[in-house]
Amino acid sequence: MGSPTVGGRWSSPSDVDLVDLDRERPQPPSRTWGRRETDVTAGAAALVALATVLALLWPQPEAEEDVVGLTGRPEVAWVAEPERGGSLQAVADCAVGGIALLGSSEDGRSTLACRSAADGDELWRHTCDDVPAALLSAPESPLVVLFDERVRHATVISRDSGREVATIRLPAVNVAAGDLSPLALSDRGMVLVNSSTPGDWEGVTIRAIDVRHPGRLLWTTRIERSRAGRSLSFGAEPLVEYGGFLWDRDDTSDAGYVLAISAADGSVPQWSAASDLMTFSGDVVVGTIAGRGVVAYDLASGRTLWAKERRTMSVASGDGAFFLVEPVTVPSTLDPVSGLRSRQHIASRVTRVDPRSGRERWVSVIDHPTRIAAVMGDGLLVAEDNFFTPWNAGEAALSMVDARTGEPGWTRRFPQGRLGFVRGADGVVVAELVGPTSLTAHSDGERTDWLAGHDSTVVGVDLETGVDRWRLGLGQGAATVIGRHLVVGDESGAVTVYR
Repeated sequence: MGSPTVGGRWSSPSDVDLVDLDRERPQPPSRTWGRRETDVTAGAAALVALATVLALLWPQPEAEEDVVGLTGRPEVAWVAEPERGGSLQAVADCAVGGIALLGSSEDGRSTLACRSAADGDELWRHTCDDVPAALLSAPESPLVVLFDERVRHATVISRDSGREVATIRLPAVNVAAGDLSPLALSDRGMVLVNSSTPGDWEGVTIRAIDVRHPGRLLWTTRIERSRAGRSLSFGAEPLVEYGGFLWDRDDTSDAGYVLAISAADGSVPQWSAASDLMTFSGDVVVGTIAGRGVVAYDLASGRTLWAKERRTMSVASGDGAFFLVEPVTVPSTLDPVSGLRSRQHIASRVTRVDPRSGRERWVSVIDHPTRIAAVMGDGLLVAEDNFFTPWNAGEAALSMVDARTGEPGWTRRFPQGRLGFVRGADGVVVAELVGPTSLTAHSDGERTDWLAGHDSTVVGVDLETGVDRWRLGLGQGAATVIGRHLVVGDESGAVTVYR
């Protein structure tokens, strides 16, 4: 979840997320592919010498509390108000069943408070002398990171106790001029420091640091600047560690990953360099190549398993399979009874294939375009989020297909709207519906400012039937889901956590 902006909305480079909260984390293959050793350069050693690191014995996390708060209409659990003269800037997860709130005060200091998601009781608190610009966290990471590229400073905190683990001096970057975020975090706690080399306008140097062992540089590597995704570009969310690689998601959607880096040595495998977008399932990764189709590789060896020459739009994985989604044109037809002619339009053809053999199990057609697809329970959700038409009409669409048989289920269309996020848990699909952009005048008598905003609604849809179970109007607030809790930021700057 990003930082709040004017009007109470959280900013994010993503257009729509589809996440199954019930789904167990996929088991990665036992082998990794790539170089095992990398030379440590003198420059890398110099950067690491700038980091002041305290050793920490990491406690084993307790079993996550099973909090189910999405099946019925959400009820308010607690509300956090900003301090007088301050603001609540960001929320994330922390500790076990906790929600972290980063807030500022009128004296220029900031506080990161980890509070129980169930009742709002404070679990720990960390105070900073400045106001960090970013908050990074992940459910499986032992770390929470606060950083600000303007002051070139990052603070690494224990997710469970709030104790400061490390202070890292960051390289000078100019994000406004197109530089990448100076810091990124993996969902298992690896810290990456990004820096630009003078004269190297196309590349970015990445150094992986183990903050649990003072002064330890894991590896250094160079990547093409154009291949960086959401995590390396913005620090907006953690990289995903899977199968011995760090995966960086596309910075414009959740359609797949744009880069895979070896977690052992920082090398970029050939199949990552050759692919525009990637999706993994078990020990197989599928890469899409614009205008050419998809290629499947063995994740451990890099060997090509199969290829399909198709104009594939996106690939989803789940239920032990890949789902290839591609656009198809539905021609205009004439109704012989009414004499009315339908309009030619774009639909989506979905094909389920076995990961290792590429064998096609079923083909289904959905009567709307699809930008994103994800498996939730026994259903495959396909969505068109209407991201490119926020100012006018148009509609978002969400459909469910039986992931096992390909039998089409329900379709929901949302006129004059787009999808902010989609989450699934306990047989319910929770979606944020964002209305068209509108301008609101704010005047102080001397000047008038026009602010862009969106009216939003969060709706809980039954996964099996597509019928609404509940709706919650947000006005011009914004919502996200942390664990099993709906979290809403409103126009006043307050944050409400629902049970």
